[in-house]
Amino acid sequence: MNSWKRLLIIILAIIVIPILHYFSNSLTAHPLEGKPAPGFQLPSLDGQQVELSSHRGKDVVVLDFWATWCPPCRKGLPIIDRLAKEFYGRGVVAYGINNEKLPLVKEFIKEQGIDLTVLTDPSNAVFEKYMVNGIPQTVIIGKDGVIRKVHVGLSFNFEGSLRREINKALTEESPN
Repeated sequence: MNSWKRLLIIILAIIVIPILHYFSNSLTAHPLEGKPAPGFQLPSLDGQQVELSSHRGKDVVVLDFWATWCPPCRKGLPIIDRLAKEFYGRGVVAYGINNEKLPLVKEFIKEQGIDLTVLTDPSNAVFEKYMVNGIPQTVIIGKDGVIRKVHVGLSFNFEGSLRREINKALTEESPN
């Protein structure tokens, strides 16, 4: 009987903990939500400079802060890549932002078959501006340059949630 109780507690924990995590993340807003996105200019892996302000008034921007050593990042990066392809040509631009050594990042992207434009932030300046304390951190910025949503980690139905938030950002005006 005790083993059945333990099994039941384990099963409930497996079900309840992710649900509680999902709802606690969705109830607490990141401090940057609703504020203008901090500007930056970073090089892509091929050396092209990307300036965030070039998208203002034109595109919803998705930023995904990640690292090669991070298991949730490895799971989330293909989702960001897939959404970037899905929304291509519809006023959405996505960037991965990584702060590791360039050869490591290039090799990882090649091995994983990721087409997402990856920007390098070796000084951590942009990581700091976006208050990245846990990765992956995914930021959705409206066309007006205001941060709509910040996801830290991978939540339950991460892909569906991002898709809904991107669609919403495509149609809404500034929340301010």
